[in-house]
Amino acid sequence: ARGGRSDPAGAEEDGDRAIGGRTERRRRRGGGGDRAEDPDAADGPLPGGSSPRARRERSTNLALPGADRDDNQVDSLENTANSLDLKSTGNLSNITRRISKSINRVNQSIIGRRKPRRSEAEDSDEESEVLAPFDRLSLFPRGSPQARDLDEVIAEDHVVSVVVHRTDELPSDYWIIHPLVRVYIFNARTGRLLHKSERGRAVTTHHEMSTRTDQARSKSRPLSYVLPTQTQPCTLKGQVRRLPAWDEEMLVLESFGYVLHPDVVFLFELLDFSPQVDDKAVADKMPDGWYRVAWAFLRPVTQRGDGSNLHRTMPLRLQLYRHQLGAHAAAEPGGGSAPGGAVSAARCPPIWGEFRQARYIPYPSTLFITIRAVPRPPEQEVVFPYRPMAAHHVEKGRLSMEELAQAGPGGHAYADGPGGPGAPGGGGAGG
Repeated sequence: ARGGRSDPAGAEEDGDRAIGGRTERRRRRGGGGDRAEDPDAADGPLPGGSSPRARRERSTNLALPGADRDDNQVDSLENTANSLDLKSTGNLSNITRRISKSINRVNQSIIGRRKPRRSEAEDSDEESEVLAPFDRLSLFPRGSPQARDLDEVIAEDHVVSVVVHRTDELPSDYWIIHPLVRVYIFNARTGRLLHKSERGRAVTTHHEMSTRTDQARSKSRPLSYVLPTQTQPCTLKGQVRRLPAWDEEMLVLESFGYVLHPDVVFLFELLDFSPQVDDKAVADKMPDGWYRVAWAFLRPVTQRGDGSNLHRTMPLRLQLYRHQLGAHAAAEPGGGSAPGGAVSAARCPPIWGEFRQARYIPYPSTLFITIRAVPRPPEQEVVFPYRPMAAHHVEKGRLSMEELAQAGPGGHAYADGPGGPGAPGGGGAGG
């Protein structure tokens, strides 16, 4: 037993008794010849320089068969058993710890491979669509009138005003009856509609909310990107020349300094529509209800970031280009133009596929537009029969909350409120 040391006195007596018995057996086998009485002299030195006495001292800790064990030896065995129990317990704890670590690694790998939630994906997309830092004041020499004007515009948070004036005379086309112009603002790096600088701010219309249905629950939140805006249709019926003119201003309540970026692109699309959607010829020509005539583009800042096109003499004359994508391809979600995979048509309209074409085909006409910075307009109340048409328009009802509380089911106001004496079935006169 190596767990403890026995008593030296008791060990010495046990050792002498064992050696004496061994010497007696040797004397009997050797015919009773006289041998040296000294055990040390009889045994002689052992190899390795260890004496018989040292050997006997080492052998005292061994359990000899038939030898009597005293209380000290029993205690040493108990100590050894306790040490073995501790070792086994330590091994079990190590095994348990290793198993828990393996389970944690498996859980982490499963979590890493799981599909992110829609909210997490939207947050990651928003982070990837943020415009890179750009010094707008570097577009002009320091101290120049343009630099001072731009500094004032950025400081006062002016917004973008887009005015669509007119086009040159359009070529003869049977499908062009009441054209209109739609304006998009894209992020050229991602190929999607420009992300807002502030998500909670309305930019093109007062009602910019997206509704998401998840597990039988509907949740509304403000849109994170700038919606396209468009002019009213210009009727060409009865005109001698095909010269559509709108002269319509569209306010985009986004900071003017925010769109002064090399990654921002304005796209203008000349469209028309037909109410006869059931006609087979119309369905083949306009599968989504829109007849795409031509398009144009404008970069507010050059790709190298060394010049601003919005500070040139207005109005600007933009060259129109023909659509090269087929009508059916343009009607598909994303228009086959989403970089790196399919993107919903709301985030990547088909016009982006035309802009990504390697070669543009000119259309025999041009578009006149003006883009400028204007002060942010105050909120304007709109009452019936008009409806809000801009982001700063706030619709106001004909009745106040108190009047609505007193109004009946049919919208009639009663003197004593719903169910009162003046209401039908209220219990008053004529009830």
